[in-house]
Amino acid sequence: MGKQSENKLAGGCIIIVIVLAIIWLAFAFATVILPIVVLTLFLVNWIRYMVQDRKRRATNFWLSAQEQEQFEKAANMIAYAEDEREKVQNLVTVRGISRNQDGQISQRSYEGKDLRGRENTANSLIDKYTPIYSELQSRPYNRWRKARSHYAKAFGFGVIILVVAALFGISELRDVSENKSSVSTLVSETGDSTKIVSSEVTEQNEKVELSEQTAKSTDDSTENSNLESFIKALLSLFGMSIGIMAGLLAAVAILWLIGWLIGRIRFGLKNPEPPLVSMNNVDTYVEKYMEKLVQKEAERKQREENLRQKREQKRIAKEQAKTEKIRVAEKNTEETETQKVEDKKPDVQTPEPETLVIEPNPVTNEVSQRSKEENMFMSWADTLRESGYDIIGNWENWANAGQWKNLAVVSSINDVPVRIIIEYYAKSRKIYFGIAKFSDKDKLSQELLDSDAFQKIISDCGLTVKSTGWWYCMKYSSFDNIFQEYQQLIEKIIKK
Repeated sequence: MGKQSENKLAGGCIIIVIVLAIIWLAFAFATVILPIVVLTLFLVNWIRYMVQDRKRRATNFWLSAQEQEQFEKAANMIAYAEDEREKVQNLVTVRGISRNQDGQISQRSYEGKDLRGRENTANSLIDKYTPIYSELQSRPYNRWRKARSHYAKAFGFGVIILVVAALFGISELRDVSENKSSVSTLVSETGDSTKIVSSEVTEQNEKVELSEQTAKSTDDSTENSNLESFIKALLSLFGMSIGIMAGLLAAVAILWLIGWLIGRIRFGLKNPEPPLVSMNNVDTYVEKYMEKLVQKEAERKQREENLRQKREQKRIAKEQAKTEKIRVAEKNTEETETQKVEDKKPDVQTPEPETLVIEPNPVTNEVSQRSKEENMFMSWADTLRESGYDIIGNWENWANAGQWKNLAVVSSINDVPVRIIIEYYAKSRKIYFGIAKFSDKDKLSQELLDSDAFQKIISDCGLTVKSTGWWYCMKYSSFDNIFQEYQQLIEKIIKK
């Protein structure tokens, strides 16, 4: 009896193993063909979207000109038929013409025959054009929905491909770094396990030889237990493999669902859902849609331009701060060196006898030694003097003016004295103009910076507010354009 029950148990375990093996094969097949299925579905949906759907995005999947004519014709025919049917019903009621049991107008009179024919014609027109009208009415929405479906599915499968490619790349990098250590460890562990297994097998053989004659019943039970252990190990292996493959398939499904949702949302943001077609919008929807697109594009470009201007202002501010720092440092160095020279001079100096030197062409010689920049500053100063402006600056002593050569017109804004100044930084060969403090000892007037007059000046002339050091605002330019811009700034301030 015990052997029969053990045989039944073994048979049941074998059946379970066979069932699990079939399930394992199904999961293994699904796992193997999964990459091919994902890639195929991605390409199918993406090609459908690119070939069929994308060309209709320009009009947001609206009806073509021919389809609009068909829709208008169907709508007009249905309206005409419904109006005709209503007129017939009114005439039937007014004339007192009866109807048959099937609802048809009685043909006993000549007028009844005529009204019945008109009603049948109207009904046939309604039956003919209603399906056309309904299909064309919802065709833009159906196109939009189909395009969204193709796009979302392709997006979901694309997410799976990207994630798998990223994971594959990361695993390959890890495998390359860990390959040598893993192989050496595996070889050593395999050798140790081989030795242990061989020693255990030797010990078991010795024990079996010693107890061979006295333990036949024990041998039978050992064989059964070994079979049960083998079946349990096999069940555990099948269960673990099936769990891993099921988890992989579930992870792929979740990734696709996330990508699909993102694709639907992204498509909806770029392509708004079109309304049902009606006689009120069939001819005007595309025009209004294009106007909205143009407006959105203009707003987008304006945002980009504002962002670019902010970045440019930050860059100019950094450059100005750097230039100002260099200016202050060099100015302090010049003052220190000048002070050292003054300290080294003797208290009493003996005048040297004057020597008369005759130079043949002093004016011509002086002009020829001037640089192009100095000549331009001299010309600008003459022009400003002729215009009656009060000018100051160090341009007249060009050689000893240091790195910063400047020319300024004295003025005021809201009773705050300022200098309208052109300055040339010789070291970097940069020239700029703007509004500066009247004196280095003065403080920047916050009231002036906040005033409407000042804000209008910098807006009209394209100046950048600096409000550090001794500048209120400034603008970089070139020698070819700066004096014209500088004159415009002077005129705006003097007029204020």
